[in-house]
Amino acid sequence: MNVSAGRARGAALGTLAMALAAALATAIAAGAAPPPPKSPAAATAKPRPLALNDATDKALRAELARRGLKPSAVEPQLDALRAADPWVALVQGADRIGGAGAFAFVALDQAFARLGVPAAQRMALADTDDAADQLTALGQQMHLFDDPALGIPEAWRASFAQLAIDLARARQRAAEALAALPPAARTEIAAGMLPFAASGQPPRADAAAVDYGALARAAGTLLLATDAFLEQLPRDEAPAFAWRTNVPGVTGFALGPFPTVAGPMYLGGVDANGWAVPRDAILIDLGGPDHYGASGERYAPPPDAGLLVVLDLQGDDSYRPVAPGALAAGALGLSLLRDLGGNDSYEDRALGQGSAIFGVGLLLDEAGNDRYLLGSGGQGNACAGVGMLVDGAGDDLYLAGGLGQGAASGHSVGLLADLSGDDVYRATGEEVLGAAAAAAQGAGLRAPPEGARGTGILLDLAGDDVFLAARGAQGSASGGHGLLIDGGGNDFSSVGSDGQAGASGGGTAVLIDFGGDDVRFIRGADGQAAADGGAAVLLDDGGADQLRCGDAKSCRGVAAGDGRALFIDLGAKPSVRIGLPPKPAAAPAKEAVK
Repeated sequence: MNVSAGRARGAALGTLAMALAAALATAIAAGAAPPPPKSPAAATAKPRPLALNDATDKALRAELARRGLKPSAVEPQLDALRAADPWVALVQGADRIGGAGAFAFVALDQAFARLGVPAAQRMALADTDDAADQLTALGQQMHLFDDPALGIPEAWRASFAQLAIDLARARQRAAEALAALPPAARTEIAAGMLPFAASGQPPRADAAAVDYGALARAAGTLLLATDAFLEQLPRDEAPAFAWRTNVPGVTGFALGPFPTVAGPMYLGGVDANGWAVPRDAILIDLGGPDHYGASGERYAPPPDAGLLVVLDLQGDDSYRPVAPGALAAGALGLSLLRDLGGNDSYEDRALGQGSAIFGVGLLLDEAGNDRYLLGSGGQGNACAGVGMLVDGAGDDLYLAGGLGQGAASGHSVGLLADLSGDDVYRATGEEVLGAAAAAAQGAGLRAPPEGARGTGILLDLAGDDVFLAARGAQGSASGGHGLLIDGGGNDFSSVGSDGQAGASGGGTAVLIDFGGDDVRFIRGADGQAAADGGAAVLLDDGGADQLRCGDAKSCRGVAAGDGRALFIDLGAKPSVRIGLPPKPAAAPAKEAVK
């Protein structure tokens, strides 16, 4: 079979792979359906546990019985736990999914489900072009790399061309998602980017104008396109391209820019490169200890949808853009940074490392002991979209001023997921860009109070970890939805106040820990399942835990106002506490008429 015919067949198979991968993601995120019961008795033999598993369920039922309460008394708390079910299934099934890329695809699907996008809309990823059209498009894009002086073999040219075609499709779907935003709204969004990073206050533009189904398809196509490219890339030997040293915006050996249908494409060699990253481009670096900075061009809202893709295949790299929103920040479009290995360093002042504002921003780091340093607005942060950081392996450090490490405001999901390693998370709450938005480590905001609710999620799947935060963190909700799930390990957690499942303003805050000998400190008040409006749940299914709170009267299953709280820690005594709204005072008896 010649390469052209092979690529035509590959395009058709790629369409099928998209559909199969989409179905797989839906199945994993939703959890496998139980087999049909063998008899009517089997169908009713064992009710669904109220709280996570049999042990925690037994403890909760015993406390309900002791207090003379029915399960319906804690229904709001159980609803908050049920909303976390898909993320619990994702954490528990991660070893069956694969690395950062596969995990991100499933998590992305679940994030858009959280935003209310039906599965049929999320997963309509198949290419509608027929084989002849695909082959024609492939030939046109391959022609861009045909110059014999460049020395690019046919297989490589075909891979670059197919990637460009797939990324153009993702960009088109992102443009469809944002088509209802007029130029004035786009200007408002651009002007509101830094204020959002500083305070969590969304721009005034209408988030409901975004077609989140089209945005989900754009993001899914983006991930699958880069997956297919990385899998098909020839790996038998280092490419002997005719590298040049005069490519604009690049130091070291490189080629480009190639004017592909998806945008300008640049190629970097296996030695060290310095990149001045454009706002809109496709960068593929084959190796070496590289440095990525920003080009310095001022951000201008695109008329359709922006697209920035950076693929770095290996090396100990440094990502330090000066300009906010320059890398892994989907502002009115799509931005993806995938690093396949090495001990890397990421440093952003604002809006980066998996940040999104009216778009999708993704940072996927497969392996290495990495450092993530951020001022504010990143490390899994979003407004009107999805911002995600997924780290596959290594002992990592996450440092942020605030509004990050799984934090969201408005109609959005912000997710940070670390799949393995002994990690340190720190959110200082320091003032950045003139304000201090301390929300972090699984924090959901609702700003303004009548606005849409953001969902902030931090998933740490394994390792002995350290979580440090100023306030409003570690499963915190100020009107939104905050979730922290720790898959196990002996962890240390400390927060100033309003954290470790602290809810207010009608939000839901959940902290789930799957065992280990943990230490949790609340230095101030309101945490460890404390609700002042909304619902707060802390659930730890075992281990010899140590718990401390600066104000014991406002911690561990305490509710104020119309709040609801549920504290279950099988490693603490008492292991279950339930906080309910106070009963209305009885009306005074009327005096008898004399």
